[in-house]
Amino acid sequence: SETIAAHNQRYAATVTEVLALRAEDLVVEVASNDGSLISCFVPHGVRVLGVEPARNIAKIAEARGIPTEVVFFSGAEGARLKAVHGPAAAVIGNNVLAHVGDPVDFLTGAAAWLADDGRAIVEVPYLEEMLTRLEYDTIYHEHFSYFSVTALLTIAERAGLRVVRVDRVPVHGGSIRTWFAPARSVPDHAPE
Repeated sequence: SETIAAHNQRYAATVTEVLALRAEDLVVEVASNDGSLISCFVPHGVRVLGVEPARNIAKIAEARGIPTEVVFFSGAEGARLKAVHGPAAAVIGNNVLAHVGDPVDFLTGAAAWLADDGRAIVEVPYLEEMLTRLEYDTIYHEHFSYFSVTALLTIAERAGLRVVRVDRVPVHGGSIRTWFAPARSVPDHAPE
């Protein structure tokens, strides 16, 4: 849709600007589907990589020029992929965390792949919006979890990450984009 395409372009521009990404930086999208979001980083001149478990969908991304690893992402895969592709400036999981049975393992993989100054960036439908706006149509069988900021703080700590920024975004009835830094990194300023 035009709405999601515009959202993806703003998303890529925001990440590029906030992280001051350079040509040598690697931006990864986990559960990259056909590459619609990660392809928005290409005009910003950074290296991109998709991670997608569905081979048929990954082929669509690859045909669009998006290199894609066909694997189911996990803590172990994050470490392996870092060894293959190098550390990531950003690991993005856009509307995937709710679909994951073990969100701590997922974020552990992101933490393992990040450069010391990198960010894992996860966008999820926001539990508060769902409850206050009675958005029950956002509840469906593919979602294992619904997230509040408190829940994300808890799983971040368990995964070796810390929350450094939370943005509210209007898509999907109200979502939050949470920025995580590796717990091993030294905070250089107040949360963003």
